[in-house]
Parts: sequence; structure tokens; C-alpha cells
Amino acid sequence: TLAGPLKYLPFAPDLAVEVVSPNDTASEVQDKVTEYLRAGTRLVWVIYLSSQSVVVHTPAGARTLAGTDILEGDDLLPGFKVAVSDLFAL
Repeated sequence: TLAGPLKYLPFAPDLAVEVVSPNDTASEVQDKVTEYLRAGTRLVWVIYLSSQSVVVHTPAGARTLAGTDILEGDDLLPGFKVAVSDLFAL
């Protein structure tokens, strides 16, 4: 068990994954992504269940993947590759 309130770690993760819920607004999601990148996170995956897509954010920009596009872990997760459609397969 944890004693006291949970606190944020004093460093940014290399990879952050956000799963967008129906209650999240576009500005809330973008604010989270911006906060991660400003803190030093190198890769942010934003997963949209409703459109079955993933937006990959890096400090250099963003790209949207869907269907048979391949989500890769870049140098953070060497060898990690999965078709976006496989993330949503039940």
C-alpha cells in the first residue's frame, strides 16, 4: 500500500501512451501531449478507440496511423512493430 497522496515522478517517461476516452476533449488531449513533450518525453502514442487510430507524437511532429499502418517503437522499443488494426482486434 502507498502512504500519503500519489505524486508525479520528477522526470518524464521516454514513452507515454494516452487512451482517449469519450469524455476527453481535443484540447485536453493536446495539453497532455504538449506537457509530455515539454518535459522531455521522446514518444507519445495517443490511441483513439472510436476511430481505431493512433497519433504518434515526437518532438519533430505528429503522424496518424490507422488500419494496416505499422506502429513502431523506434529506438525506445527496438523491434516492436504492430499493425494498428491488430491493436483493436478482439
